[in-house]
Amino acid sequence: VSLCERKVLAIVQLRVGPALFLFGILTPITDGIKLFVKFTLFIIGFDGIYFLFGLLITLFCIFFPWFFLPLGFIILFDKSFSILFLLSIHLVCNVFSVFLVGCFLFSSCFVYLATMRTLFFS
Repeated sequence: VSLCERKVLAIVQLRVGPALFLFGILTPITDGIKLFVKFTLFIIGFDGIYFLFGLLITLFCIFFPWFFLPLGFIILFDKSFSILFLLSIHLVCNVFSVFLVGCFLFSSCFVYLATMRTLFFS
């Protein structure tokens, strides 16, 4: 979807579009790698490993539903429980990612309270 969207926007704006390697197939993957590598934050009381772990859980939540798509004759999960399992794992991953990024990012009680409020209303 991302590659097609980029190609259409490039055609509309009369540009070439993403053609980095293999006609731009690896462009979203390189964007994800750049997201993790580009920005480093050095703050006293910042737990960077928890923040990166929360981002990895979020990235896992984004790519996890692709395992439930039937690709030809390959079906990785049973259809009867796949929707329930997908929703439960997706919700748990989202809660853990918000909790890890919010609570362990700074050692402040206000960030902790804001994270708990976000989790309560989600």
